[in-house]
Amino acid sequence: MSAVYRHDYPLPGAFNLVLVSWADSDSYQHKTFVCCLTKSRGAGQPVQAPARRLFMNRHPWLSMRLALYGCSVADSTADAFQFVTFAEASCDANTTLAREIAFPANGSNRFAACVRPVYGDLDPVQLVEWMEMARIVGVDVVQVFYHILSKRTLDVFLYYESTGFVILSPTTPAVKKGYPPRGFSRPRWTPRQDFEAWMDGWVTLNDCVHRLSRYDFVAILDFDELLVPSSPYNTVLEVAQAAAHRYPQAAAFFIHTYVVPIDGPPTNNRSLISFLRHLEHSVSNKLDDYGWGASSPKIVVRPTRVTSLTTRTVLPAKNYISKNLPDSSYKFLHYRRCQLGKSKLWRGCDIDRVRDSDILRFEPQWLQALSQLPLARLGFTHKHAAGITRAADAARVSNRP
Repeated sequence: MSAVYRHDYPLPGAFNLVLVSWADSDSYQHKTFVCCLTKSRGAGQPVQAPARRLFMNRHPWLSMRLALYGCSVADSTADAFQFVTFAEASCDANTTLAREIAFPANGSNRFAACVRPVYGDLDPVQLVEWMEMARIVGVDVVQVFYHILSKRTLDVFLYYESTGFVILSPTTPAVKKGYPPRGFSRPRWTPRQDFEAWMDGWVTLNDCVHRLSRYDFVAILDFDELLVPSSPYNTVLEVAQAAAHRYPQAAAFFIHTYVVPIDGPPTNNRSLISFLRHLEHSVSNKLDDYGWGASSPKIVVRPTRVTSLTTRTVLPAKNYISKNLPDSSYKFLHYRRCQLGKSKLWRGCDIDRVRDSDILRFEPQWLQALSQLPLARLGFTHKHAAGITRAADAARVSNRP
């Protein structure tokens, strides 16, 4: 369970904690407890506040579910609280181990991103390319929850954490009492899927959005997706601010997908950037139906205006609404395989493709950023990062007088 400070929710003017947790589906309807807040770990008389349920995911087939609780102390001067423990009925009884309260950093006029939990091995070159493109288009920080990463993947995240661009937080999937430990798995809509895999992502996304609640805008992304502003906009913050001006009551903006199939050989072999090698396969019209008959947009949220969310849905706070981000202001590129074996995974495989100029206009900046990376610190060799090292060589040549 994470405990995140909120100055505005659920009780305005109070010291609020939003608790992001798992709940056992057998007992969640009867779960009651209190928060015990202290100014230092294990010292002083705790201030007791009852917890109340703010949201519960009610999927009936899940043994563990996303649950959000709130604890509020009406004294607005109580901002010195640093730790919280929990008890069933009274702070005078046995309590849990103390947890440090997370305080959101100031993000006024800034744009952040949340990603689903990462685990295992990610292609480090594509991960670096993603990070640099995100920085170029104006993402200020990326919150990453991780669980057991390969060394080469962790090295990339640690580097970007050292620059302040990534906030890196460990996480572990919850386990129902009496059940064996489990790891993260990729969520899939298949008859034999692990439904908790979807919930793993939703828990961390809600945790992330509350931790970034002082940012003006937070996008829900994955590392195979790029959110790119269209001209005349140069940053995603400019895109979001324009939409917020147009729709002042919006709590969230849906962003629609342009699928970039990566099956088959690249069509843009000249590019030194792997994300640009399939651009002539970019879908020419927005495609949200991946073949299972439901719309599947992603989301940019205004954190103080939402109460809960999943990867593709959002629950606005009272008096707020959700709107579509204007299509002309951005491209949202999802790089994915068109087919799985001989059977089509989604029905967008036969749609005509176009060359995407929105992202290609950033290629010079992208190459320049990649050329300045400390490859040795990232653990890259020329063999494993050939495109990046060639980009560095090309940038040095172009900068000669």
